Amino acid sequence: MCWYNRHLITKLITLLVQTSKKSLEYKRQLLLAQSKEVDVTNFENKLLDFKTKFGRHYELASKKFDAL
Repeated sequence: MCWYNRHLITKLITLLVQTSKKSLEYKRQLLLAQSKEVDVTNFENKLLDFKTKFGRHYELASKKFDAL
């Protein structure tokens, strides 16, 4: 094997390793972004649930107060 073939193979291996590391970093960032999206979705659902329940309790309290 000639020296330039070894050099080429070494460069290719280095390129593959760097690409693999970048791919893992992108996957990590994607998982982080997805987990944040779920947190936002859960927060929105909890907020809507709170609004609904609060509105219902307010309505019941108003009716009781008006009845007095």
